[in-house]
Amino acid sequence: MRGAGVRGCRGVGVEMERIESLLNSRTLQNLLERLFASQPKSRTQAHKNVSPSPCFAILWEPLPLNLLFPAPLLLLILVTFTQTAHAAPITLKRGVNLEGWMSNPTFRVLENSDLTALEAIRKAGFDFVRLPLNPRFFIEARANAPEPRASLERILQAARKQNLKVVVSLYSEDDIKLEALKGGAARDTYLALLERLGMVLNPYGAAWVAFEPMDEPIDPSRPDCSPSSYDWNSVQGQFVSAARRGAPQLTLLVSGLCYSSAYSMIQMKPLEDKNLIYSFQFVDPLVFTQQGNPINAEWVGFKNIPYPVSEAKLRAQIPAMLKGVPDPKLRKAMAATLEDYAKSAYGEAQIRSELEGAQGWARQQNVSVMLKSFAVHSSAPRADRLRWFRDVRTLAENSKMPWAVWTWTSPYGFGLLEGGKLPADMKKALGL
Repeated sequence: MRGAGVRGCRGVGVEMERIESLLNSRTLQNLLERLFASQPKSRTQAHKNVSPSPCFAILWEPLPLNLLFPAPLLLLILVTFTQTAHAAPITLKRGVNLEGWMSNPTFRVLENSDLTALEAIRKAGFDFVRLPLNPRFFIEARANAPEPRASLERILQAARKQNLKVVVSLYSEDDIKLEALKGGAARDTYLALLERLGMVLNPYGAAWVAFEPMDEPIDPSRPDCSPSSYDWNSVQGQFVSAARRGAPQLTLLVSGLCYSSAYSMIQMKPLEDKNLIYSFQFVDPLVFTQQGNPINAEWVGFKNIPYPVSEAKLRAQIPAMLKGVPDPKLRKAMAATLEDYAKSAYGEAQIRSELEGAQGWARQQNVSVMLKSFAVHSSAPRADRLRWFRDVRTLAENSKMPWAVWTWTSPYGFGLLEGGKLPADMKKALGL
């Protein structure tokens, strides 16, 4: 179903040629959504006899607005819109990611009882949440189905009640992202999704919601981040343009090609859109932050890896650390990783260098920057985990960049909570 037969989706709804000199149809449709609380029934009735497809699940054709409104009124609407479209960028400070709420492989309807966590998040001292959103849920939704949009809007409404801002981030670990990055019909579908989601989010206001078209982008032919000629600036520009058609007011987040790393971000050429935040995630050093993570054969075998690292102390511990690894090839690879980590003498100075480098690039380019995710698996030594969180958070704040820690709860071992509560020493590490 991923984009099959919907190569033309990008053009759906752009049919108002008779008033093209006034405004493109998508922008006008978005304006009318802000003027009228509910969508006209004719949008969905127009497709009631058409078989559902990803295109119809996320798009509706525009009304013949030039028949409903005379040209002078359209001009008045245009003037009003141009005075309000360019809202100030969203202000973010301290946030937390919501892994698993709407990012798991299988969609789960969010009930009001699920949303009580937002009150605890606000009381803990966070001012925003970052919501990873699986695009598959929306691409494969049946036309006119209430979900998953209803769950998304319940989160937005509940967050607003708690005075929490929301960064909605399209996050996919399956081939939907890869196919969209390759191009063709899958990209057309993805662009249509961005526009439609933008239209859903925009009415919630530029002061309260931001939108990230794609998290952790990669060259689909080089997922190992090896040197690439992939034109990410051009592709990301398409994503931003599609999101902007739906959300003319909202701040959008963009990032670098290699899994949103800081290094790949500073290789970017800034885009023309001025209401952007350039974002990155931070998980260095991987041998420490990912120890115990079962998605990687090396990582799952690492235990008691310290931060910061003392070369002599770690070298003395390596034989005992590897004693239980039966595979000789894997044991050799793990030994090499530990040796490299020991020699790095990794500590606060290396974190400072990377974060200050990101902020320095942003200052040079005159753009805003954000640390959208930083994480340590709960298998790490507890005191060292707290120290790493403290150092990253403090250095981000010293560089005057907003941050969002990963994550409130997690089915994969990255959650901040212990026994259902945020521990006092974790709050301290996060400056809450």
